[in-house]
Amino acid sequence: MTDAWQPGATVLEEFSVERILGAGGFGSVALLRALRSGERYAAKRLHETGTVHQGRLIGEARRWMALPPHPYITGCRFTRTVQERLVVFSDYVPGGSLADRIRSGALYGDGGRPALRRALTAAAQIAYGLDAAHSAGLLHLDVKPGNVLFDDAGDAKVTDFGLAVALRSTTGADAPVPAETERAPWTVPRAPGHTQAYASPEQAEGRAVGPAADVWSWAVTLLEMLVGERTWPSGAVAALVLDSARHEPLTGRSLMIPPPLAELLARCFHEDPGARPGSLRPLAAALLDIAEGETGTPLPVVVPAVEPTSDVRERVHERRSTVGFEREDPWELLSAAYAAARVGESDRTGFRQQPTGGRKAQLLEELEVLDEAWRVLMHLPDATGPHLLLRARCALSMADVQDGLGDLGDAVERCRTCVRLLDLLPPEESFRWLSPALNNLAVLLRRQGAVEESLRFADRAIATARRKVDAYPTSPALGNALLTKANTLQGKDGTEARYTAAASAMRAAGNDVGEAKVLANLAGFLARQGSTEQAHRLWDEADQVLARHEDPARHDVRAARGALWLQRASEAEAGTDAELRCARKAVDLYAPLVRDHGIHEYSGDLGRALFRVGRVAEHRGSPQVALSAYGLASEALASAVLRDGRPEFTEDLARSYDHESRFTADLQDPERAVGMARRAVDMWRRVADMDGLGPTGSPLVEALRRLAEALQDAGHMLEAETAIEEAVRVTAAPGFRRDRTGRLTEAGLYRAWGVWHRRRGRHDEAWRECTRALDLLEGQEGEEAAHFRVLAMETLSGICLDTGRYRQAVVMRQDVVAAMLAQAEAGFLRQADLADGIHRLAQARAEYGNAGDAAVAARLALENYDGLVTDGRVDLAAEAARTRMLLGVCLLREGELDSAADELESVLRSYESLSDRDVDRTMPPGGPRRTAQIESVEYLLAETREVLATGPDQLERELDRRRAVQAAAHELFQVGSPRQASQLLEHSAGMLHRLALAHPGDAVEQVLAETALLLGACAGSCSRGGAARHAFRRAVASLRRLTTDLGRPEFAPRCFDAYIIWASALGWEGDEPGVQAVLQEMRRQVDHIRPAEAETWERRAEESMAEVRESRGRAAA
Repeated sequence: MTDAWQPGATVLEEFSVERILGAGGFGSVALLRALRSGERYAAKRLHETGTVHQGRLIGEARRWMALPPHPYITGCRFTRTVQERLVVFSDYVPGGSLADRIRSGALYGDGGRPALRRALTAAAQIAYGLDAAHSAGLLHLDVKPGNVLFDDAGDAKVTDFGLAVALRSTTGADAPVPAETERAPWTVPRAPGHTQAYASPEQAEGRAVGPAADVWSWAVTLLEMLVGERTWPSGAVAALVLDSARHEPLTGRSLMIPPPLAELLARCFHEDPGARPGSLRPLAAALLDIAEGETGTPLPVVVPAVEPTSDVRERVHERRSTVGFEREDPWELLSAAYAAARVGESDRTGFRQQPTGGRKAQLLEELEVLDEAWRVLMHLPDATGPHLLLRARCALSMADVQDGLGDLGDAVERCRTCVRLLDLLPPEESFRWLSPALNNLAVLLRRQGAVEESLRFADRAIATARRKVDAYPTSPALGNALLTKANTLQGKDGTEARYTAAASAMRAAGNDVGEAKVLANLAGFLARQGSTEQAHRLWDEADQVLARHEDPARHDVRAARGALWLQRASEAEAGTDAELRCARKAVDLYAPLVRDHGIHEYSGDLGRALFRVGRVAEHRGSPQVALSAYGLASEALASAVLRDGRPEFTEDLARSYDHESRFTADLQDPERAVGMARRAVDMWRRVADMDGLGPTGSPLVEALRRLAEALQDAGHMLEAETAIEEAVRVTAAPGFRRDRTGRLTEAGLYRAWGVWHRRRGRHDEAWRECTRALDLLEGQEGEEAAHFRVLAMETLSGICLDTGRYRQAVVMRQDVVAAMLAQAEAGFLRQADLADGIHRLAQARAEYGNAGDAAVAARLALENYDGLVTDGRVDLAAEAARTRMLLGVCLLREGELDSAADELESVLRSYESLSDRDVDRTMPPGGPRRTAQIESVEYLLAETREVLATGPDQLERELDRRRAVQAAAHELFQVGSPRQASQLLEHSAGMLHRLALAHPGDAVEQVLAETALLLGACAGSCSRGGAARHAFRRAVASLRRLTTDLGRPEFAPRCFDAYIIWASALGWEGDEPGVQAVLQEMRRQVDHIRPAEAETWERRAEESMAEVRESRGRAAA
């Protein structure tokens, strides 16, 4: 390569050179990285500009691209042109070549069975790759260790199809054909070249070749792996080498050749090609059997699906560009070039039009033909008018082919050449061609970003077309030129007038399709100007016309309809039926073009349409649909960006990865989501480096935030911190926009920072970051602001729960639910999010100890979840089970054991249908795994059922159990675990409540009263004020029944003490009205039971309240 292609250089405006991978006599291979996407490619380029070598490289690229995607073939992705030299981009395979591994000894390690397994693994993978090439109609004819590469997973991939030839005859029949160059007649029995040390006898001697030639070379390659190095000069002697190698080692690295393997190789080295194995796939399968038999375990080889023996997709032979320009038949142009140069039939190169292969292969085939035509025309001694015109027509066709291949730069240069040549001709000779050429150049320049130059050429195209309207009344040239001008004006003054004029010109030419395309573009312009009703009318009119003219041979018509519906989707209100309908229509139109016809020029637009489908599904709360659509969008956009080298779709791909990663983390695998999120971040970093933080700062921060969230979900907390810190640095950079979008982005980031701190147990820092997020959201309106506000408030309430501020958590979560209900009323909130918010409120109430209120919220959340699951949201089944578990526990604490048992049984039934991961998700971090969780529910249910079944004869035994629970809780309380003690007592108190109803009497009431008093003390000491209130209320009720209803006056002092303790608990929380109500009730009971002691108990109550107020004051200070 030239000095311009040295490491560190930027080439083709969109790639950086990392290093030179290899160089030879005719060309070099460099490792390039795309500046925007970060994808790495191996780029092959010739040193010379000679047309012979250029033609061979085009032919290699054509044959290579015609191959189907395969795990054991290096993919050829796209081509570009630099100074009239083709550059072929293929996948970069980083693991080095098989030749490197043989030479360095890396293939062998310590030898023995592991080395044999590595050799047979590589050989099997190579065989599968070659078999796929044969099935696609291609012989490799240069199989050798140097043409086998290893990827980073260690899989072998066949590469370098420079000597490959078509295997099939012109009829497509399976038959060995004479080895030949693609330009030679079928009858020339000579291969384009070979590597002597690996070539079969028939290939080395120039005889006819077929798949058996590749079988021989493959076997020689395997033999070299087994011998340890190549010890022979010619592949023709391979059988003799095998005979020696099977009896004794030929080198220090030689591996023992098992008899079955030696027999397999011997069959491959049969002198008669017809006697060799006819296919490599059975050979690969045989290697797998041999390896398992000799080493004891199967090889780690993924057996690919059988490739069809021919391309089942119909070949796309239409020569119409994406804008509808129909180029000339390259074979006719070549014929005309030969005629102009007076080349006789015997001296002409015979290009055969291939019946199979994808769109790119077709375009490269045409480029190869046009390149030959251009070579012939450039060597004409005198360039007369007709010859210049023919050269211009050839250049125009080459421009369109290069545009189809994604080589915009060369397409522009070819089109400029065409215009320059036409300008040399008299107007009467260039009349027919000049306006289309000028218009095509204007379109290409607009896409290249050269708007002003595009407008100048569009004006020339318009003026030229107007001069020929009378001579060519049916020509669409004027309409196309006016349309180009209108599209390029981008809404400036005169845009609508140009569209109107373009439509009139198309109508006058009788071109319905052209007029419909103009109307579709005009509709888009009007929609952006706010004339929605008129826009929809024009869109409908245009689509109806295009639908009438849709034909398999007119992919531009179908694509125009796809663009129309995609534009309608982009102008529709987000998340509406209209957006979904339009996006789906666009998908239905683009998908067959890409998937059935292989026209990958539309992959990016298909990806954009699929992304919109996913976004609407996300907005509507359908995560499975959203994930599926985002996955397909990422696939289509990756094809455009990575496979076809279309950098304009890089941001779309990054955004799609962003969204897909979030749903993958929730529904599938957090680790996989991390990989997607990393790719998105890497792309946004590169885009930001090129375009600055102004337009891309917020998307980069959003991507980093999502990466941090995915890393946290996967348990990589330190890496998550690094991502958040990088995002914070981006927001602090001078170029970051601090407009409304920037403030929202920062708010989301600081809330994520708060979540990270909370998970690390840094509650003060978490509170600070979430408060900072709320400050940024102050005064902000809209869905996104409301969403981040709720998230920040939710995290703050979670911090309150973590730090034992249960009452504050309840208040905050009630505010969160109120905000959510307001969002739902405004249409901002999904039902699943509302259910989650209500569930969290139920959790907070349960933590505080308000089991009754928690049960009310849990029921409401469960109603929402059950409705969503019934409607297809099966991903919420785990959340529904989690909510039902909470409801069952709350009912148990309230003493509603029958209902509690029903809910717990439903939980167990739900767990049976959930995966391990889903069951684990029903528990908080660090909670029990599936088996332990199910066992805990089963135990609680059994205990509940046993209490329900308790009869008079079993009552004392059950009361002994309750006393044992009380003793265990007291021990927990003594060792500093009041929260766990209170939760244990809540369950027991609920069961005792049920026993008291079923078996009234002083025995149950005494145990219930003591349990409740201990529960109140435990709950009060850990700020579970709700549980304390409820417990003291229960204790007072039991003691009052003992004293008055059951005739046990000795419990009166205990009852009055319970009132005072209850009032003290309320006083500690600052509930003065509650204090007075409890004390008033105590006074009534004292007056009723022991009126003589009224003054004593009043004094004791006052003293207790004074102590509480004093302690509360000290705490506040």
